[in-house]
Amino acid sequence: MYQLNSLKKIPSLVHGFSEVKDGNMAFKWGDKKLVFENRTRFLSALGIKPEHCVISAVSHGTNIAVINSKDDAGIENGFRTVNADAVMTNKKEIFLGILTADCLPVIAYDKTSGAIALVHLSRMNTPKDFISLVIKKMSYEYSTRIPDLIVGIGPGIRKESYIFTDEELKMRVPDEKIFKGFVINLPVGPLRRSEGEAGKKAIDLVGYSVSEFVSAGVSEKNIEVSEIDTAADKNFFSHYRSRSTGELEGRMLTIIGMV
Repeated sequence: MYQLNSLKKIPSLVHGFSEVKDGNMAFKWGDKKLVFENRTRFLSALGIKPEHCVISAVSHGTNIAVINSKDDAGIENGFRTVNADAVMTNKKEIFLGILTADCLPVIAYDKTSGAIALVHLSRMNTPKDFISLVIKKMSYEYSTRIPDLIVGIGPGIRKESYIFTDEELKMRVPDEKIFKGFVINLPVGPLRRSEGEAGKKAIDLVGYSVSEFVSAGVSEKNIEVSEIDTAADKNFFSHYRSRSTGELEGRMLTIIGMV
């Protein structure tokens, strides 16, 4: 299990990011019985009962779910589930979860009200002002003041790995301008690790996300970013890596809650 140092220091907060050794956490990519066991074992290591957990089914959109009770979520394969790319609560003993494999799992914690949000950031929803929408929702629901926010960005794909040809990039990002300069050319420079990468481009999703939080008013000193590149680190599942290696896909589970 992986954790962020800044969040580990908050006594009332429980969080964790699963690793490959913890098993695949997505029913889509594995046997249902085994996935159920993987999830239950991982939650148990954090002292969490499965019935207290709400896991979001992400769609790379901007839907936000406010969870006031575990009964706000339906039950699928034995786990409470909501369809959203961000979930938030200010209730204790409700634990929020999302599944990722390269996209960014992001935790936002309001140190004054105790409200938390768990956000799935991808190249598709981040440019849609999703970070700003989440912060505004926290402000509306919990009177969150932006200076009170502590942000943790978990393991995800980094610019050193998120590399495409022009043609590939145009299929995924028709207009580079939406990333506000965080699409990087690779003719030369430290990002280019081989001659085969010359002329390609990299998406800096992490850098872009940090800039969006800072633009929204979050202090950079209150943002911790994991250095783990899921596409390069085989301790974590990676959709991007699996496309080139043919390895079996899986998803990691991020959990956050208050006790």
